[in-house]
Amino acid sequence: AQAELNLSYTDITSPVDGIAGEINTHVGSVVSVGQTLFPVILKDSYWVRANFKETDLTHIKPGMHADVVIDMYPDVVWKATVEQLSPASGTSFSLM
Repeated sequence: AQAELNLSYTDITSPVDGIAGEINTHVGSVVSVGQTLFPVILKDSYWVRANFKETDLTHIKPGMHADVVIDMYPDVVWKATVEQLSPASGTSFSLM
């Protein structure tokens, strides 16, 4: 009964409007005031980092429109725009 009363006093707030990212706490965990429980991803400001074969990069240019599908939501298609291409990233960036 005391736990339910304490829970009724609890508010979880964010300084921005968005979607909860990876949640780093579990039901029953004790948390402190000001403790970060999860990142908040701003609405309408998603970004995708994708890896492509070098041979595919000749077909991709900034400003092009793209359809993005992720494994977690295979039936959802997000509309996107290519903003930039990095010439190389990570420790290995060429096909052998």
